[in-house]
Amino acid sequence: MDKKDKTLAGVLSLLIPGLGQVYAGKVGRGIAWFIAVGIGYMLFVIPGVILWVVNIWDAVKMVEGQGK
Repeated sequence: MDKKDKTLAGVLSLLIPGLGQVYAGKVGRGIAWFIAVGIGYMLFVIPGVILWVVNIWDAVKMVEGQGK
């Protein structure tokens, strides 16, 4: 199994929501995060920011779990 870098996953999700999940091999989850963060920003800025931060955390935790 190819070990992924959790820092890179976090940075990718910081740049584009969901990209860290795609990097970790979870394309569907990445697309879902991209849509969720977009909807959060359309509703109001604060939900979008909160979702984006949770998205980054999720990407990092997902990659950390692959190393076990």
